[in-house]
Amino acid sequence: MSRQSGYLGEQIAVSYLLKKRYKIRQCNYTIWGGEIDIVAETEDDIVVFVEVKRYKVNSVVHPLESITAYKQKKLKKTGLFYITAHQLKDIQIRFDVIIVENEQVKDHLEDFMRV
Repeated sequence: MSRQSGYLGEQIAVSYLLKKRYKIRQCNYTIWGGEIDIVAETEDDIVVFVEVKRYKVNSVVHPLESITAYKQKKLKKTGLFYITAHQLKDIQIRFDVIIVENEQVKDHLEDFMRV
């Protein structure tokens, strides 16, 4: 999938999160070896690291299959680095996945992976 297509999926996810009253802290947080598509915060101050997956109906692979154990490890490492870099203490965190299909959010899986 092209970077432009991925960017569109992320923008759709950001709009969805804003409608659900999340605060967007950062998009495309990148460190060497990892990237988080969206860093957001819920109304009750939970920091949420969001992986956005675009899904094409005719695709052979479901988007969740692309989030391998290796990818999960990189997401966790990047999220923990974000917390340290931003000196966040005594906070709750969560890793979510948002699946975008046909230019809309099809699914929002909260707390997709445990830290």
